[in-house]
Amino acid sequence: MAREASALSALGLLLLSLPAGASAQTRETPSLGGFVSVGAGLVQPTDFNLVGTVSDEVDRNEFASAYRGTRSPIFDIGGGVLLRRRFAIGAAVSRHVSTQPGTLTVTLTHPKVHPALTAQTESEPLDRTERAVHLQAGYLVPVGSRWSLMLFGGPSHVSVRHDLIADLDFEEDFNSVAGQWSILGPVVEVGEAKASAWGYHVGTDVSYRLFSLLEVGALVRYTRATVDLESPIQSRISDRRVTEGVTAGGLEMTGGVRFRFAKATRGGASSGRRAGGWEVEMHAGGAFGNNPGSTTALPGVGVPFTTFDGFPSRTVASWYFGDGAEVFSQNSATRGQGARISPLDPAFATSSVKTKAAGAFGVRVGRPLTPRLTAEFSLDVANGSMALTDVASATIESSRSSFQTGFETLLGSSNAITDQASRIVTSTSTIEDAAGAQIIATGALKINLLRGRRFTPYVTVGGGVLSQTGDLPKVTLVGDYQFTSATNKPFRQTDTVDFRFTSRRAPVMLLGGGFTQALSARSGLRADFRVHLGPDKAKVLLNANAVTIPGVSMSTFKFDGTPAIQIDTTGERFSTLSTPLFDQDFEVAAGRGIRTLGSVTLGYFWQF
Repeated sequence: MAREASALSALGLLLLSLPAGASAQTRETPSLGGFVSVGAGLVQPTDFNLVGTVSDEVDRNEFASAYRGTRSPIFDIGGGVLLRRRFAIGAAVSRHVSTQPGTLTVTLTHPKVHPALTAQTESEPLDRTERAVHLQAGYLVPVGSRWSLMLFGGPSHVSVRHDLIADLDFEEDFNSVAGQWSILGPVVEVGEAKASAWGYHVGTDVSYRLFSLLEVGALVRYTRATVDLESPIQSRISDRRVTEGVTAGGLEMTGGVRFRFAKATRGGASSGRRAGGWEVEMHAGGAFGNNPGSTTALPGVGVPFTTFDGFPSRTVASWYFGDGAEVFSQNSATRGQGARISPLDPAFATSSVKTKAAGAFGVRVGRPLTPRLTAEFSLDVANGSMALTDVASATIESSRSSFQTGFETLLGSSNAITDQASRIVTSTSTIEDAAGAQIIATGALKINLLRGRRFTPYVTVGGGVLSQTGDLPKVTLVGDYQFTSATNKPFRQTDTVDFRFTSRRAPVMLLGGGFTQALSARSGLRADFRVHLGPDKAKVLLNANAVTIPGVSMSTFKFDGTPAIQIDTTGERFSTLSTPLFDQDFEVAAGRGIRTLGSVTLGYFWQF
C-alpha cells in the first residue's frame, strides 16, 4: 500500500506541475504534450500450485496446495508525454485484489502399512493482492479524425501479497472394525507471503476523442513476472525458507478516460483566457454508503470419536454456529424433541454491518490546467459509524435465546440428572457498535462543461484511497450450563464466541459532478456530488473458546442420541464441546464486489 500511495502521490505532483494554461500570445496545439489516463476493468490472474514433500527410501508424504486465479476488478492510473506526435513514454500503476479459497490435497504413501491415502480440503477465502508499476514506451497510430490506436510495452515491477496455506493438522486413523486406514482432517492454518520481481508488459489502447483534450477508450494489457514466493509447508518441513517461482500478472481489460495537456506554441491570437492560479475550498455535507455481499467459509467438521459406552459423536468448536448447532439439533431430533439452536451463520457476513448516514467535511486544493480542466486533491472525512443491521441483530438474539431453551430442554430430559436445583443454564450476548470515521484521500480532474460563465456545471473523475479509523462492531456470546449427575458428579461447560468486523485501506475510483457559482473574481460557492467505488476490504474474524470446568470429582457424562453429546472432566476422553479448531482469529467471511461511498457537499472556494 505504501508503494501504491507513493506512486499516486507522484502522479498527483505531475498533474499539479503541468502548465496552468497558455498565455494570451500562445496557441494550443493538442497533438503534442502530456496525458493522464484513469481506468478500471477486469483482470484474469494466473493459477499456481505449491507442493511440500517429505520422503525416505520407502515412504512419501505429499502436501499439494492449489490456488486458482479468479477474475477480479483492477484499477489503473497512468501518465506520460507524447514525443514527435507519434511516440510516447510514460508510467502507470495498477492494482487488483482477488479472493478465493485454496485447495490442499494430502497424499500419504506408506506401502508397508497401507495403500496410498488421499484427502482434500479447502481453506478459508484467501486474499491475493498484486500491484504493478509499468514503465512503457508506445507508438500512436491515428485512425481517422477522432480515433487513435496506441501500441505499447516495457518493463513492469510486480509486487504480490498472498494468503497461503501455511500449516496443517491431520491423523492417520485405522478402523479396526472395517479394517481400513483413513486420514482424519486435515485442518489447515493460513499465513501470508510477499514477493516482488521485474517482468514485462505489452498491450494496446484504442481511444476516441470527445473534445480536444479529452478521450475515452479501452485498454488491453498482458503482464508477466516470475516472483519467488515462499512455499510455507515445504519451509516447515525443511526448517528453512524455501521458495518457488510463481507466475504473477495476467490479462487486463480496462476502460477509462485520457486527458491530454496541450503543449503551447508561439503563434497568433489567444484561443482562450489564461487559467487561474491555486484554488482552495472548504466544504461540508452528508455521506452515505453500502456494503456488498461476502464469501463465507465456516470451520470444518471436527474429529469423530466414540463415547465411553460406544456411541458415535464428534468434536465441535461451539454450539452457537456451524457444525456445533447441527450436532445439537440432530441429537435433539433423535431423542424426539424439537429443541434446536439457531446458528449464528447468517450473521457471519460483511453485509451484516451498514454505514449510517453521516456528516462529511473536508478540504480541497486545486490548480487550473486549462480553462476547462482543473487538477484537484481532496481530503474528506465521513464521521458516520457502522452498526449491525436489524437482520443481523435478530439472528444473534435468536441464537442466544435458542441456546438457553435448547440446553434447558436437554438437561431437563435426562433421567441421569435428578437434582433439579443443580440445572443452571445462561446465555448472554454483548454488541459493541463501531466508533470511528472513514477518510478519503483522492486526486481528480474537474472538467468544466461550460467556459467563461459565472454558473459552471462540471464532471469529476479520479482515484485515491479509502481508510477506516476506529473500531468496527464486535459481538460476543457466552453460554454456560451446569448440573450434578445422579451419582453426585458435578459438570459444567462454558461456550464463548466472539466475532468482529474489520476493514483495510482500499483503492477507490472517483466519479462525480456538480456546479460552481462565482461570487466574485476570486471566490464562489460549489455544490458537489461524488461517488467512490472500490473493492470491499471488509472481513469477519471469528474466535471460539470452549472450557470444561473440572469438578471436585472427575467423571464422564453422556446425553443419548445420534450423534451423542459427551462431557468429560477426567481429561482422558473427548468432550463433544472441546478445544476449538483454531486458536486465533479465523476469517469466516471476506467482502466481495464493489463498495460504494457517496457524498453531497456545499463548499466555499477562493483563488490566489
